[in-house]
Amino acid sequence: MEEPKEQKRWRDPFAGEPPNDPTRTLQVIAAGLPRTGTISLTLALSWALHGDVCHGGSACLRGKEHIIKGWTKVLDPGKGVSQEEVDDTLKELLAGYVATTDAPAIFFVEELVRLYPDAKVVCTVREPNRWWDSYQELINTLDNPLFILLQLVQPTLRYSLAWKLAILKRRRKIYPPEFEPLGPHFMEIHSDYLKRVVPEDRLFFFNMKDGWEPLCKFLDVPVPEKPFPQVHDRASMKSSWAPYWWRGAAIWLTILAAGYGLSKAVSYARTH
Repeated sequence: MEEPKEQKRWRDPFAGEPPNDPTRTLQVIAAGLPRTGTISLTLALSWALHGDVCHGGSACLRGKEHIIKGWTKVLDPGKGVSQEEVDDTLKELLAGYVATTDAPAIFFVEELVRLYPDAKVVCTVREPNRWWDSYQELINTLDNPLFILLQLVQPTLRYSLAWKLAILKRRRKIYPPEFEPLGPHFMEIHSDYLKRVVPEDRLFFFNMKDGWEPLCKFLDVPVPEKPFPQVHDRASMKSSWAPYWWRGAAIWLTILAAGYGLSKAVSYARTH
């Protein structure tokens, strides 16, 4: 493992900010599916590795627009794009991070273990049916037609529909056909994918309930002197999206009000 460095300042890993130290390199590829504890693991890895962690959902949906565009490009590169170009973009997107968690990086584990031969892979696991119930709530939130409409007028989020479609194409490329329709069985299919593409000595399946000891032992790092994080339950997941609902609604109201005002001005000009 890379020698730990103290961060220059506290960086919120869920704010979509760039990493503090561009010289850091990827040490951990967290390959667990969304809603298996990826938020808690993001915090745990940032503390254990003393560096910035790329939480994929936050980086793409709350970061600068070039981030979500970059991930969309590698998820669905199109014809004529070489594997070397995909590799270069992946390295650019992950430069400065000590770990990556959550989608969309979990769909590039085969590439990442090749690009970062010293990195270890941690896959968070959960009881499949409980995971599926929680995951469906997340998808229902993101795919709500009204929320999609509200996203269209917001920076970064306006590219989320193309990003989600690209994720779907990528999943269809790396998993066997029986992964669709999605359901509790997808967790086992994803685990089989990891076992196929990751060397056995670099892969660790981790239940968040087990806390620091097994994780730090696998990573060969000291146990941090703070409680293991257990955050982001269903209620907090829903509330985390509330600001984007309100912001989108406010923007649409502004657009509609401006349009109404303009139409009244034009009507007045024509009659006077």
